[in-house]
Amino acid sequence: MLFKAFLSAIGLLSFSAVSFFVAIFISGLTYFSIEDRLMVFETAYSPDGKLKAVVYGEGLRSRYKSVSVLSAKAEIERNQSGNVFFESCNQVSAKWKNNQRLTIYCDGEGQANRKSLNFIAFDRAIDVDYRDLKSK
Repeated sequence: MLFKAFLSAIGLLSFSAVSFFVAIFISGLTYFSIEDRLMVFETAYSPDGKLKAVVYGEGLRSRYKSVSVLSAKAEIERNQSGNVFFESCNQVSAKWKNNQRLTIYCDGEGQANRKSLNFIAFDRAIDVDYRDLKSK
């Protein structure tokens, strides 16, 4: 009887140890593979709801952020057209002033040298202004 209890305890201990190492292995794979994913930090819809500005980066730890103007129903993808911003920043925010005017706020170094951008997106011309995040 004591021997059976001892074997059961050893079996339970072995199962727990294996489960622990499997959980650590899976967590490690998830942590390191997250760098390859596009992470959406913010989505701002135009006032008419037809377009959206998506702030995203490659992985959680990426310092580089991008902003793309897309159709409201579109999903963000790599190498997709519509990118209006790419900068090394801690924080980026996008805000629509109206259906044709988008302002991008950034705390990066390079935005002070940026000039306004005008481009055609789907059914309209869009003016993009760049501002320091502190002026938001």
